[in-house]
Amino acid sequence: MDISKFNKAIVIEGDSIAKQIDSLYKLVHECMEEKELKDRVLITLTQIAFCHYLLGIQVDENCRLASLISIVNEHYDVEYRLSDLHIHF
Repeated sequence: MDISKFNKAIVIEGDSIAKQIDSLYKLVHECMEEKELKDRVLITLTQIAFCHYLLGIQVDENCRLASLISIVNEHYDVEYRLSDLHIHF
């Protein structure tokens, strides 16, 4: 991830974040092969939500993340919601 600091401002390059997001989505799918990695999946979902937040995408507008949460809920028999991953500063 490329981060540059300019007089108390931080610039984050979107391309590197987008690549990180894709890697995190792949990681969730890989982790779902193991039932005992449920906590790791939740952490990764949170990281995905944070990366989208950095790109200016609100969690409740993220259809891709909502779809993944539905898959995770069914796989682990949990009830995660997009609002569980809401990030605001």
